[in-house]
Amino acid sequence: MKRLIIILLLLFASDFIAFGGSGGRLIVGRDTIILLTNPLVEILTKKNISAADLWGAELAEKLGCFDDGCYLSCSPTWTIENNKLFLEEIAPCCYNGNQQEGIPKVDLKKIFPDLFFDGHVFAEWYNKELLAGKGKLLYADLEGIEIYTKEIGFIIKDGVVQNTVEYDDNNKTKLSPFLEHSSLLRDYIPSHIQWDKIKSEIDSTKKVVLCRIISTKESGTIDSVAILRGQSEILNNEAIRVIKSIPQWEVLYKKGKQFERQWSLPVRFDIETMKKYNR
Repeated sequence: MKRLIIILLLLFASDFIAFGGSGGRLIVGRDTIILLTNPLVEILTKKNISAADLWGAELAEKLGCFDDGCYLSCSPTWTIENNKLFLEEIAPCCYNGNQQEGIPKVDLKKIFPDLFFDGHVFAEWYNKELLAGKGKLLYADLEGIEIYTKEIGFIIKDGVVQNTVEYDDNNKTKLSPFLEHSSLLRDYIPSHIQWDKIKSEIDSTKKVVLCRIISTKESGTIDSVAILRGQSEILNNEAIRVIKSIPQWEVLYKKGKQFERQWSLPVRFDIETMKKYNR
């Protein structure tokens, strides 16, 4: 699926809403769950801690992942004990060194001397909802958006859990075959243009109307489309009509509520395409 997302990025110049990326894993009792928010970013930014500070300059140059959510190459492990959030360790997201030598880990006592106690770091800086995913992974992309069937929100103040909320409506998420199979979308748009009605607008100039999908109904029907870069009124209206006609777009849910990723799609109008699809 990630490969398909990359293809779409290249073909359709899509825009994404970033949710940050994985914050590592969280251990609560006997459960180990995936963090969808990253408490580590805030403290590293506040203290101006770099990758070189964490790993040493030489090793820091070797670390790094394609995943932008892997902040400073960090893959942290957290625990909640007695309603308090603790950082237990930081290992690399990916490590290209000799695995037989062991995966390097950050010296937490050195990096967080004021917060380190009894082998771990108390996350007293954190004052937000800590969101974790549980159950089946329904959706993931390279921008760090991950959707699980259930999400758990830990409401935290000064590192202490105040409340816990469960969101379990994410299973309403529906994937689009047009995004999972890019060739379908690449063929659908020109094949559904009403070329006979717009042929007076077609000449030797290649014209592109760039559309943005603004919102989608729960059924997957595209509800609202905006023009980012237009041509004539006739071509703009036809581009909007074709995009809205796509029968099943993605429907995504986070925290039990639908949210929109505003995709940008080009609709091309030229003589060669009209000859191919106007049958």
